[in-house]
Amino acid sequence: MGVSQQDIEWLGEEDAHLGSAARTALGILVAADEWTWWRDPSSAAYSLGEAIPRSGNVKWGGDPNVLKARDWLERTRAVAIGQAFLELSGKLKLRVRVLREVWKWVRDAESMGLICADIAQAVGEGRVYPEWPSGRRPSRHSLAVAAVERTVLSPSLALDEVPFDQIVYAKWTPDAKAADLVLVNSVNSLRSVDAAEIVIFYGPEEQYSLESLEVLRSHLRVQCAIHVGIEADAVPAWISDVLLLLSQQGWSLATAIEAVSEQFAVKVSIIAATQTTLVSKSWFSAGFRERIYGQRDDISRYSAGSSSFPVKDTLEAARPSAPTTRVLDASVSQGNASKLGRWPLKGDATISVSIQTKSLLQKLRQPFPDDQVEWEGPSKVLAVHLFEVDRQPASAKLRLPRTGDSSIATFTHVVRSGEVDIRIVVTDGARILQTARLQAAAPGAEIRFFVENRVTDVDKQTSGFAVSLLVNEGLGHQPSMAAITPAGGAVFSLLSGNQIDDARKDLLAVLQKAVSNPSLPLAPLMMELASLGSSLFQTLREYVPNWPGAGSRFQLVTQSDAFFPMEYAYDGVLPETSDAPLCPNSGACLKAGAEIPNCSIRAAQEALCPMGFIGVSGIIERHTWRPGDIVRLWANPADEWPSRLSIRDLSEIAFAASNVADQFTADQVAPHAPVKIADIAAALGVQRIPTWGDWKERLTGNRPPSMLVMLVHMKGSAMCIDGDAGVPIGSLSSKYIGNAPVTVAIGCSTGYAKSPGSDLPAALRRHGARVVIAAMTEVLGRHANRATRDLALRLRDAATSKVSSSVGEIVGALRRELLSDGLALGLSIVAFGDADAVLGGS
Repeated sequence: MGVSQQDIEWLGEEDAHLGSAARTALGILVAADEWTWWRDPSSAAYSLGEAIPRSGNVKWGGDPNVLKARDWLERTRAVAIGQAFLELSGKLKLRVRVLREVWKWVRDAESMGLICADIAQAVGEGRVYPEWPSGRRPSRHSLAVAAVERTVLSPSLALDEVPFDQIVYAKWTPDAKAADLVLVNSVNSLRSVDAAEIVIFYGPEEQYSLESLEVLRSHLRVQCAIHVGIEADAVPAWISDVLLLLSQQGWSLATAIEAVSEQFAVKVSIIAATQTTLVSKSWFSAGFRERIYGQRDDISRYSAGSSSFPVKDTLEAARPSAPTTRVLDASVSQGNASKLGRWPLKGDATISVSIQTKSLLQKLRQPFPDDQVEWEGPSKVLAVHLFEVDRQPASAKLRLPRTGDSSIATFTHVVRSGEVDIRIVVTDGARILQTARLQAAAPGAEIRFFVENRVTDVDKQTSGFAVSLLVNEGLGHQPSMAAITPAGGAVFSLLSGNQIDDARKDLLAVLQKAVSNPSLPLAPLMMELASLGSSLFQTLREYVPNWPGAGSRFQLVTQSDAFFPMEYAYDGVLPETSDAPLCPNSGACLKAGAEIPNCSIRAAQEALCPMGFIGVSGIIERHTWRPGDIVRLWANPADEWPSRLSIRDLSEIAFAASNVADQFTADQVAPHAPVKIADIAAALGVQRIPTWGDWKERLTGNRPPSMLVMLVHMKGSAMCIDGDAGVPIGSLSSKYIGNAPVTVAIGCSTGYAKSPGSDLPAALRRHGARVVIAAMTEVLGRHANRATRDLALRLRDAATSKVSSSVGEIVGALRRELLSDGLALGLSIVAFGDADAVLGGS
């Protein structure tokens, strides 16, 4: 059977075939509460040896999250347990019992069938069976308990050809109302039967509902229900061999049916069963069998095989328990009632927020970022803010110790009609640590709580944030902005109409003119951009009256498809005329990275100072997340979630470029030196990759790249690097990205698209890229080439520097350098996800 695309994305193309084995192994390990493999994936074989009994009859289940393995079990561990299971199952004949609790997780027989089919890919058909959905254990019918002979019944099929005279202690009773074994072709055929211990369905396979299983179990007192894909005319011969093996060889029901079905080349699936009836060798009692003489020639072709289990080594270390982490939690209560499952209908509700220690399988949420807390002593006081449309923000404190649970922050919430959508934000000063949502469709509706993201800081050794902004287009289905100040104050405001989109479009339209028409005078375009940016800044200052000055450090948290143009906000002094020139001292300020204190030209409003743009003078650290992000806890086998992406080597570079980037002459870039694609390759010391086919091959080679550099040409929604039609953004997958932490993708408008989520940074980050640097406007190759080369070189050198730096700092320095050379392109370059990364450092 072919592998699924989901398994390819989870495990990669090379290991996708291990998907079923990994899921099977996971359910066995969790059901056995065996976790040695978690801390040391190389011990996966040992862990499975501990979890599997010598009989080879194993339990599968343990926790509902085993059904979501792709969402939280990272590739290293999944491959390790998958490979170990395949090796072990190749030596042993395992039989997997899906525990009754799994029915509560899936709620229907069809889903249970899919689970069993997936496990069957790893252990073989007929070797997996679910327990009965109901916990009731009906007694066996009196016939089965007291009878000397086993009764076989087939209401719609004659069994004259079955040699019952040779099958000791079994008889065919066509008109019986109760039987030990019943052969039927449908559930409806059982209407004439009052009781049965084993029911075997033959013919085409059908879906069995929970209701039909309840009838089998509760009313007919069935212990085992099996389906065999065999035609009616072959049933007598098939059941003859099964009964002979049961009576004369003393095999278990499961082993006999599996062996005969293999000879007949028919598929077997076990609908539901008890282990005693299916696996034990007691269907014909020992007293019956010991009177049987010898083995008949007509069944000598069958072999029961071996289920012997290897002797397990013992480890001196104590058996580890399930891993734990601390997670953000919120609950709703009212009066004396404990945690509610539904939103109260009226009155006051109490919202309780805390940080709790939970096992991996209790709370499948992003871990709380303990590593981002600025600890002072044994505990730290954090702020919790609640934001909701048409309500004032509410704030409370909680105390978080270095280990264990936090105190509880409580809020009184007046219940009102309509949808409930509350954002919970936990902060340490002005640093946003984590955000979550508490939702209900209406009073009386089910409460839904989920963690949105986990925010990491670039470099905690630098000064704290002056302001943190959270801009989102989803709270209450409306665009909104929340601001957190260093004092812990919270401000919340809706952004009216299309305020974000309008500001974004207007600013980028002006920037586009400056970037794509370098022959136009730069000063008027920069003046127009500053005017629009000043309006945006005034709006921000309305929300945050004590807005910090130039050169500050800002945290901006957005969804990946919600570009907020904070870089272009202008907090400087605007000249009084629209035809004002650029400040004659701007070149020196841009090279120094700081404005001249008490500048007389700026005070006189005679010229425009480019240092007034927040993206030029300040450091903006963006943190983006995708709605519905996969939650993968402890993604690395060392059990430590990295505090941030620490990059110390970007020397392995994959470089591709579109020939469109070289369509310019030296005169068009004068007085600057021309930079061609070949010059970029030479500077980076790499060979240009000519086609997407070669690109994918490079990413899966012996030396996977640590940085991707793509000088692309966008043709509609397709990304082109050669003369072909290009790769549509929507068809990108992890095989185009690999594990490279940094991607430079500068081309014509690679960073912005009209359709949310369709821009290139969002697509690249969706498939694994951590840091993506792109252009927000269409760019000319003559300048994009230089920007790409200089950016890649700075990133590569910063990774090996003893002094740590952030991507935001490197992009800011490049912006200032390009502006000092009269090129507005620097303002167009924006980094996404760079708040997760720090380059270099000891």
